Amino acid sequence: MYRREKNYKMKKMLTACVAVSVMVIIVLLTVGHSTSSFVHVIAKEPAVSFSENVYAVFDGYIFRDEEIIYSSDDGLVEYVAIDGERAGVGNVLANVYSGASVSAEEERLIRSQVASLTRQIELLRESKRFSGSTLSSYEGTVAALDKAYFDIMRALADGDLNGIFDGSDEFLMYLNRFSIICGDIDNENELITKLENRKAQLLSVYEGAYKSVIAEKSGYFYHDIDGYEKIFDYSKLDLLDSATLEGMIIASPNDIEKGTVGKLVNDYRWSIAVVSDTESVSEFEEGKVYSVVLTGTKSYNLQMTLSRKTDEAGTGKTVLVFTYDNIPTGFDFKRIQSLEILTDTYSGYRVASSALVEKDGETGVYILDTGVVRFRRVNIIYEGDGYCIVEERDTTQEGYATYLNLHDIIITAGRNLYEGRIIG
Repeated sequence: MYRREKNYKMKKMLTACVAVSVMVIIVLLTVGHSTSSFVHVIAKEPAVSFSENVYAVFDGYIFRDEEIIYSSDDGLVEYVAIDGERAGVGNVLANVYSGASVSAEEERLIRSQVASLTRQIELLRESKRFSGSTLSSYEGTVAALDKAYFDIMRALADGDLNGIFDGSDEFLMYLNRFSIICGDIDNENELITKLENRKAQLLSVYEGAYKSVIAEKSGYFYHDIDGYEKIFDYSKLDLLDSATLEGMIIASPNDIEKGTVGKLVNDYRWSIAVVSDTESVSEFEEGKVYSVVLTGTKSYNLQMTLSRKTDEAGTGKTVLVFTYDNIPTGFDFKRIQSLEILTDTYSGYRVASSALVEKDGETGVYILDTGVVRFRRVNIIYEGDGYCIVEERDTTQEGYATYLNLHDIIITAGRNLYEGRIIG
């Protein structure tokens, strides 16, 4: 009797559970069908203001009004003029020593040591231009040291030897400044004197008087030459065409002649020339100023004028010559430069490409407006990788409310989207 009662109760409970389960399933299916928000997850993001710069990338070639400076004597060159600084008429550029009383091997070592000491003295003199020991100057110098260090590391990773040497010089200069601020160098004048005395001691092995090289005209004096000074001839710029420039590019550098001391750049104006297929540069306008980014070890953004654009019918090629009327501080005038030229800037709202839809022949996106799906039209002005930029809403335009607006919540992924759908 007891057992039969228990089985009866268990059957009633089982029947009730099944009935409740069926009701729950029906409710869930009904709710899911009406909103689907519990089943289909959507992705969304706000419409934000965004700008995209578009650059044309080229290899460019430096042209300057350069003149190689020679000495009648061939020997050790002690530079007096600082590398890259302007020299006036009559200034001593360098002293040339000859007739060493030591072996050729010892003389090579002395030349190396003298060059190193000369550079150390230059760096210390450059450091002396920096004065003050305020907190801002301390922080600024530390930041400059960090940047110089990372410039060296980047040049090392790129295998850029010139960049490594230039970065090392800059690092040493800021390290000297840091030492002056911290008091590690109590008297930089005394240190310069010690280095000068050491250099004089090394130079004493040369018998007889040295010969000074005097500047016969004013200009910017550079210690190093690359052998391309007579190839990338500044006087040829006005008639430069693609064939001439390409011939210069493939030419081998000239050998450095005996008695070469350095070069004098006669003007602060310089140019950089590029050759390209005509179609790629069709939109460039002669006389227009362009933002040119030179991407060497250090990046420079210069406002350069397109001073010349060739019209070479039948060749399919065009030469662009950009000119700048200044010498940027610390700029490395290596002959070949990598440059990026700003050609366009697009500004508007950033929209993920996955959000774009076509509705009634119009391109737009779905947005979520207080839980309701709405369609908003867009005008695409730029397409990038996985995104686009669309025009900002113009409130003076008829029907402006149907266009995407700033901060609208854009649905970037979802299924069964349509105007008026409720998302719970």
